[in-house]
Amino acid sequence: MENLKTLFIYQCNSLKNIFSPSLAKNLWQLQFLSICDCGELEEITVEEDEENQILFFQNLLRIVVVRCPKIRRLFAISVAPGLQKLEHLCLRENSELEEVFGDKDVDDIVDHIEFVLHQLERLLLHQLPSLTKFCRYHFIFPSLNRLLIIKGCPKISSRFFLDQDHSVHAKANALTMGKEDEMAEFPSEPSIEISCFGYRNIQESLPLYIEKDEQSINQNEEEINIET
Repeated sequence: MENLKTLFIYQCNSLKNIFSPSLAKNLWQLQFLSICDCGELEEITVEEDEENQILFFQNLLRIVVVRCPKIRRLFAISVAPGLQKLEHLCLRENSELEEVFGDKDVDDIVDHIEFVLHQLERLLLHQLPSLTKFCRYHFIFPSLNRLLIIKGCPKISSRFFLDQDHSVHAKANALTMGKEDEMAEFPSEPSIEISCFGYRNIQESLPLYIEKDEQSINQNEEEINIET
């Protein structure tokens, strides 16, 4: 199993999870993971020790999960820092999927904490009716320039932006966008459709990311503390 590079799982209808922590940790050469039509699948990795999952899947290049109706999240957030070689992420027709990366100990949006997937070039989220966010945290994709498709996700609150360094950002809360003299905000319950093929299309379609300065963040935190 330690030399396994490609894993296809298809129509395993009695399967509720795929990897125990000990097994996932040993699959350090795994590059391609495809899961399709697994009707009872609830999780890819067992949740019992999420803090150590940063060691999982460090050589994964491609993840595809299609028609797994009971899975609610792809991975725990602790897996994300280890996915630094991931190039392709495709999630389609998973009717109960609520978020891509989840944190069972956090309920609020935590947009000041950033995670970076340096090599991700293609992201496809399609026909995910329960998806509410990519993640509660702020994700940055410096290499996302080949494919970005978000379709059939009516509940998603995450918004995608492009910064001046050509990195794509995904944030789960409404964020001021556009030019400084033409500020606008997304409505509180938006629905988005994005179909971008290539960097030029992404550049034309995504709003400009404007980072809030530290002073305004501290001011907002002070206001929240006063209210509470």
